Amino acid sequence: MRSSARELDGVRVCRKRVARLMRRAGLAGVSRRRGCRTTIADGRAAAASDLVKRQFIAAEPNRVWTATACR
Repeated sequence: MRSSARELDGVRVCRKRVARLMRRAGLAGVSRRRGCRTTIADGRAAAASDLVKRQFIAAEPNRVWTATACR
């Protein structure tokens, strides 16, 4: 807002004056939102069963497969 006033009229305007005039006119600046939250955990949901029983060593090849769910 300040830079556009300077470009259009060549008038130097301080930040607080612009804030006061915008408040008086009922205007608000655009706020850049943070990224949206896509997953909200449900505290009441049951946890997934542990099919591997926390043993990550297989008796033979191609018997146990594990993965992580990270971004």
